[in-house]
Amino acid sequence: AGTGLYSREKVIAADPDVIIITTMGIAGEKERSRWQRHKSLKAVRFGRIYIVDPDTYCTPTPLSFAQALEEMAGILHPGLKGE
Repeated sequence: AGTGLYSREKVIAADPDVIIITTMGIAGEKERSRWQRHKSLKAVRFGRIYIVDPDTYCTPTPLSFAQALEEMAGILHPGLKGE
């Protein structure tokens, strides 16, 4: 059983299509900058690094859970928005 945490090395090895950061403000921007150094990653090449509100995603209420799902669907499948 794992912790659910991934090291930066595991993420790089997985070469994700999308990277989602749950830290806001300057810390979130610094984390995005760290990821943008890895030019070979698909998420970096296609500009698919997103910063989301950690309160919405990490401590959801019934309302914020629904909002987070909708936002996540838009991030992962931008062409489906409004359909």
